[in-house]
Amino acid sequence: MLFGLFCSLAVLLLVPGVVLAHPAHAEYVSSDPAANAMLTKAPTMITIHFSEQVNPLGSDIIVSDADGKPVSIAAQVDRSDLKTMTVTIKGDQSEVYVVNWHTVSAMEGHHDAGSFRFFVNISSMLRGMLGSPSMSGSPTSSSGGMSSGASSSSGLPLWVAVLIGVLGLLIGGGVVFALGRRSGSSSNAGG
Repeated sequence: MLFGLFCSLAVLLLVPGVVLAHPAHAEYVSSDPAANAMLTKAPTMITIHFSEQVNPLGSDIIVSDADGKPVSIAAQVDRSDLKTMTVTIKGDQSEVYVVNWHTVSAMEGHHDAGSFRFFVNISSMLRGMLGSPSMSGSPTSSSGGMSSGASSSSGLPLWVAVLIGVLGLLIGGGVVFALGRRSGSSSNAGG
């Protein structure tokens, strides 16, 4: 009976490791300028650092001004650090720039995407709007994750995690029942 309980506990303890493991994605780690940075002058280059190596084929960064007009030239993966991408921009008189990125993991080929913004010489009215709860917050990724950057969060779907948990409980319960019956019948045979 103790063995069955031990097996159930072992399965339940091992399942969270499986459920929390997620496929490899090249997720946003940091950028220069930082997400939501307030600058006095538009930068000429945007650099984004990712959690793992990026495949240059299928990965890109596109920067747009407040009107949605693209202001970036061509994104490049840094050949000496495949976790870093840069893009040259031609800043205009916009106060808000939106950086949209999408990556393909060099390890597993998984896709991820996200965006963040930064501000240049913003007016006092816009600065006041940014202080309101509806305008503040962290940038997000296509996976729905939120952090100081635009990271993603992924893993097994919830139904798979629940199914694994239920199967673990059924297997553990079956082992406990079988061992309990076995020990019960051996004590009856001896008596």
